[in-house]
This record gives sequence, C-alpha cells and structure tokens, in this order.
Amino acid sequence: MERLHPLLDGSHASSWGTNNGVTRNGLDAGSNPINGTPKARNSVFDIGLPVTLSNFYASTSSEGITLHWQMESEVGIFGFHVLRSSFENGPYDTLTSFPILIQKQASFPKSYTFFDRTAEPGNGYWYKLFLLREENSDTACFLLYVQFALPEIGKISQLSISNFPNPFNPMTSIAYAIPEEMHGERIRVMIYDLLGKCVKRLADQIHSAGEYFVQWKGEDDQGVAVPSGIYFCVIESENQVLAVYRMTKMH
Repeated sequence: MERLHPLLDGSHASSWGTNNGVTRNGLDAGSNPINGTPKARNSVFDIGLPVTLSNFYASTSSEGITLHWQMESEVGIFGFHVLRSSFENGPYDTLTSFPILIQKQASFPKSYTFFDRTAEPGNGYWYKLFLLREENSDTACFLLYVQFALPEIGKISQLSISNFPNPFNPMTSIAYAIPEEMHGERIRVMIYDLLGKCVKRLADQIHSAGEYFVQWKGEDDQGVAVPSGIYFCVIESENQVLAVYRMTKMH
C-alpha cells in the first residue's frame, strides 16, 4: 500500500493506493519497508517504451538515504541519473556525477541502488529518477518523496545507554551495554546535533556482548569544540537504530 501524496491525510483510505490490487502494507515485493511516497497509484510504471520500472522506494539510516529501484525490462535505455530537490517543482540538483549504467549481463528483474550521503535528518526530499534513452530524445523520469526523520528519543531496544556527567563541560563519559543477542554485530556510536547533523563518530566496530565506555570531549570529527546545547548520542547496528540518548553541553 502506498500513499498517493505526502500532503494527503494518511488517516483516510482514499489517500492510499494498492499495487495492482494487492495491498502490501508498507512493504515492497522483497518485504522491505517503503519509506518513500511514490507519486503514482501503482508501483509499476508504463512510460510508453518497452521498459518497466517495478519498484522505486527508499530506506534510511543515520548515514543517509538509499534509493532502490527494480527494472523488469530496459529496452532502449542505457542508464539512470538521480536528481534531488527540497521542493516538488524544483529546482533539482543532479546527484550522480556519471550515469548509473544498466546491468547488461544481469537477468531480470534487475535491482539498483543509489546512496545519498548528503541528505540531512529532519528534512524531506523529492527525488527524480531519470531513465536515459539510447536515442537523443526526451528522458522519462519518476518522482519519489522521502521524509528523512530524526530517530525518536528514548530506549528503542534492550540496549541500555547513559552518560555522566550530564549536563557536562567539556567532557562526558558514555556507557552502553550490548546484549547477548547482538554479540558479534557491528555497532556505531554517533553524536548528532539538534539539526540532525552527525558531528562525531565515537565508535564503529564489531562488538561482543558486554559493557562499553567511550568518552566524548565535546568536539567534532575535526577536533573543534562544538557549541553548547543539546546533543543526541545514537547507537545503531547495520540495520536499525538501537538507542537514542539526550545530552546537554553547558557553557
């Protein structure tokens, strides 16, 4: 099931469309969450060419936004360009320095991804996926709206986190515990400001189950002291945000 437009009230059934009559409850055909908002009623698009785009959606992490699309046929095109804007009507900036070329040797359906690491949490973005034709003619494009939300504050899983002192200046110690079921997973510990910008990466490594302690000196990745204010310590695995903890740096 897909919302027809991000500005429509999602509480009404008329605001949502199904894919060829099949309700997918926010999942694509591969059981992945659909975080974007396609403009069309169905996720299968017909552009008047022997080309079929069967999925176009997005997934998010603290690192950025990943666009996913799947092609059922690619006759007459040689690649793709990805553009982005904060507004539906533009202006749009081209994110791809070079075209993403089609996978000539792969079998259908073919899956493609593009990672937008410049997206900032707390903002919404419109993406255009351009299908580049082999002939020098107009290209077809598809729209996708993605709301890149900040993680909710609070305990999200069994992982526990705390820091002392809080408020702090200039340094604080952060303690967190990895449960047994997450033994051997890659864990990242990141510091974000109120605008959703990652200012410091404190840890990014494989963790065993147990307790860990890291220090934050109140500096960014370049070693420059950050301003006083509210910051969030975000702990995440490869697949999900595990915990978010609020901290305050004083003058």
